Amino acid sequence: MTSWFGWALRRARASTGLLLTLLALVTATTAILAGAVGYSGAAATTAARQAITGAPPGEAGIRVQ
Repeated sequence: MTSWFGWALRRARASTGLLLTLLALVTATTAILAGAVGYSGAAATTAARQAITGAPPGEAGIRVQ
């Protein structure tokens, strides 16, 4: 009788290509999400910096929407 671990190991060996494809898709998705989060953080920082430095000298604050 084969244990669950042995069965899973046999299945993993039989579908190596599928597992590599799944790993590539997960890696690509993670990279895209990390890039999007990083870009949005950088864009928000740039917009806030421009709002603060571009305000007229008489302004006491900025309005955040």
